[in-house]
Amino acid sequence: MAEIALGGATLNETDRQILMREIDGVLAAQPRERVVFWLYYSHGLSAREIAAMPGFELSTKGVESLLLRLTSRVRTVLQPGAGKGKSSPETLTHE
Repeated sequence: MAEIALGGATLNETDRQILMREIDGVLAAQPRERVVFWLYYSHGLSAREIAAMPGFELSTKGVESLLLRLTSRVRTVLQPGAGKGKSSPETLTHE
């Protein structure tokens, strides 16, 4: 199985998939925010690019603020030892 380096930690594909599902679960209740989060972290779009997309109705600063709140929430929920699995929220990086 291939190893993936993500945010300084090396995760195998299974661990990476578990982490992505855990993150998605944290974001599931807010569909718009979930899309912004994944556009930024998974697809590599900038806050400016996301703000320019139709339907979000957010400024670049609004996208940045939203990403800060979402990233903080994900890190808080998925902190090691919080009973949500062994995934490490420190692995969240923008690609």
